[in-house]
Amino acid sequence: MNIWEAYCKPSFYNIYFGTLVAKGMSRESAENLKRQYCTYLQRIKGTRFAKELKLCTTQDEFKEKLHEIFYDKWRDNMKYKEMPFHYEAYLGFLDSMQALHNDFISESDKQRLIDPDPEIPIKCLTSYELDYLKDGKLVALMNPQLLSILKEYIEEERLVPRKAMLICETFYGNLLPDMELEDYSALINYLWNASHKVKNVSRRSHFKIIYPDGTEQITSTTDGMKRVILFYGIEEVRSKKFSIRNEDFIVKNIPVGKEAKYEIIEGTAGVCITGDSKDRMNVLRAINISLGNKLKIEWI
Repeated sequence: MNIWEAYCKPSFYNIYFGTLVAKGMSRESAENLKRQYCTYLQRIKGTRFAKELKLCTTQDEFKEKLHEIFYDKWRDNMKYKEMPFHYEAYLGFLDSMQALHNDFISESDKQRLIDPDPEIPIKCLTSYELDYLKDGKLVALMNPQLLSILKEYIEEERLVPRKAMLICETFYGNLLPDMELEDYSALINYLWNASHKVKNVSRRSHFKIIYPDGTEQITSTTDGMKRVILFYGIEEVRSKKFSIRNEDFIVKNIPVGKEAKYEIIEGTAGVCITGDSKDRMNVLRAINISLGNKLKIEWI
């Protein structure tokens, strides 16, 4: 596993920010942090730092380079003050991803994380549990040793879900008395699909909008729709009569009974927020093409 490439993988960082929600952070706050995280990813890409980060072969080396970026290079230009913490915390998070994908940063990392002859049940909870406990229950399976064991049995032995839950219960013994089999089931199903493969948790929840002058903005899909509408003009876009899932994309006044399907933009006009990110990208592409294709809109 290349550390920098792991930082750039939506299927990895979506899990990281998903665990923040599981631990109690509001989804809106976690999505905002993810947007900031992606903004800095884009800012690093294309610079010498991206090349240097890609060459890092240890977490200590990578951490040192992050410090150079955040505390030396960007010291006086740090818009998102929480990002250095999350970029550093992500390094620890990668311990779990290494085991989940059986793809290790180095042989020494593999030896650090995986004991070929582990003592089970484990004797005490580790940071992989303590950092993900809420009301006595795990909100995510993050212990590399457990993930490695589950991976072998689920993917190679085609273990049925109930037996996979029992492995978790056996692994922790009496250390997590509030955890029930069904709790483990939900956590296992978040990571593995019915085909016994690790899920690709790459929900595309942000747009990157590139303006004619080269300015870039990374936004949520909802905010991205509003920015494109305002760029071209509300009435200009409304006149094109676009729709999302049979609902008018822009209305002068939000219809009674459909308040949940619209958000106000610029006073009383409403923009339809129903559908998923694919629906939103489709309508934005149609708007862009019909009004001169002045923007470049991408998923991230």
